[in-house]
Amino acid sequence: MIEVAFGDVLASCLRSIMRAKSILGGIA
Repeated sequence: MIEVAFGDVLASCLRSIMRAKSILGGIA
């Protein structure tokens, strides 16, 4: 259960980072 929750948080963080990268890439 804890591992699944951790994986969810990790995937969410990764998605946010990718979104931020694409946004920064679009600006630059």
